[in-house]
Amino acid sequence: MSLGRKVTHAVSWLAVAQVAQRATTLVVTAILARRLLPEDFGLIALTLLSVNFISYFQDMGLSAALVQRKELEDSHLDTAFWVNVGGGLIFGLLGVALSPLISAIFREPRLVLLLAVAMITLPINGLGWASHSLLQRRLSFKPIAIIEWVSVFFSGVTAITLALLGVGVWALVAQSIVASAVTSTGRLIAAKWFPGFSFSKVHFRELFTFSSGALGYFLVNHGMRNIDKAIIGGVLGTTALGFYSIAYNLILMPGMTICSLVGRVMFPALSSVQSDLARFRRAYLRMARTVAFATFPLIIGLAATAKIFITTIYSNRWAASVPLVQILVVIGFFEAIAIWGAAAWALGNTRMSLICAIISLVVMTIAFSVGVRWGLTGVAWAYVIASPIIFLLPHVWTNRLMGLRFGSFLEAIAPPLCAAGLMGTAVWLLISDGVRLFASNWANLIGYIGLGAVIYAFAMLMMAIVYSRQHGMLAWLVGRHLSEMEVQPQGAHS
Repeated sequence: MSLGRKVTHAVSWLAVAQVAQRATTLVVTAILARRLLPEDFGLIALTLLSVNFISYFQDMGLSAALVQRKELEDSHLDTAFWVNVGGGLIFGLLGVALSPLISAIFREPRLVLLLAVAMITLPINGLGWASHSLLQRRLSFKPIAIIEWVSVFFSGVTAITLALLGVGVWALVAQSIVASAVTSTGRLIAAKWFPGFSFSKVHFRELFTFSSGALGYFLVNHGMRNIDKAIIGGVLGTTALGFYSIAYNLILMPGMTICSLVGRVMFPALSSVQSDLARFRRAYLRMARTVAFATFPLIIGLAATAKIFITTIYSNRWAASVPLVQILVVIGFFEAIAIWGAAAWALGNTRMSLICAIISLVVMTIAFSVGVRWGLTGVAWAYVIASPIIFLLPHVWTNRLMGLRFGSFLEAIAPPLCAAGLMGTAVWLLISDGVRLFASNWANLIGYIGLGAVIYAFAMLMMAIVYSRQHGMLAWLVGRHLSEMEVQPQGAHS
């Protein structure tokens, strides 16, 4: 099977699974939001913030190194496996020991026990990381997709059951543990690989040459992505963090889901053609068009319907999240096109990612520290103001690595942006004027979603008719014609 067909097959499976996964997550979250309090979601956000940060030290970026490496021996896999499992045990125990300190930092005594229990996910996750990297190298995304959906389903059922039994935030902790157990078990079985009892210092050093840069990036990027939550939780409290988390996760869900979906496939795919920059650039532009085509209408549609979407899906209890969604739409847009990471890493350049992440962390820390004085909306606006530095800098740098003009990238995403903007404006104006399509809240929401879909599809169809005469409508929509764009190399990758 050709690389193109492998990528198409992989993306297709991941797309189906991601739709099912996100739909399941939305249903589970909606049910839990009606049974649990905003402060419960704030507590789990602080818990996972700490657990996930410690988990990066456990893996040290070895999983990414396994995918990127051109030649891989069994000893590389064995070494990475035992580092992950051993690191999970060591850092899990360290996390338990540090839980009182972390709890004191956030001035939330309930975190001590929550953190101690949640740390069990570290060694559990370590069991499956090497197998997951092996599946990615093979572009075996069908089992990956199935495993992830099954994990979301069973962990969601567990959380709902416990929430109905009245255990509160512990339902969310159990959800995390069950998800880790199901995911690691599935990865081990699907990869049909089990580790040998060997550890090679030579192979560890070979992997760490790449993974050290990845580790630095992961740590700084984790801080960058969670500094807003840390500041909100520490200054405004867990209830405010609960409102922010719902808005943040909702508006970033389309972009992070689809961008991650495509990026996970394109990282190993681009790695395999890293010596052919012309082919590399063509694949990158098509990826940009695909991501924009799928995400922009969802992001802008969510912002346009935020008022009726949140109050209908989550109940009026979460109305404070509505203005946050509407402000963070800018971040959702930038997040959707943050596909530069797959390209930079496929070219073996993790240093660039680390530098950009450090700059972003500094900028965001300053911005949020100032913005929090005006509450949640202040933090949201601070994010928007800082976003050009955070998101555009790595794009410009990555384009130079592969010799791609930024105008070519903009041309790839412009049609979906224009069509989604038209759709969002029309829907927002109708809702702002108090127009109800149906009497029922649920029917009204579904009606606006359907109306938005029709407007977006019509706008894209009209552009395809006008601009696709030389390429074919389907080819134009998915960006196949972008391979014909001329690109002027501006630098070499390193």
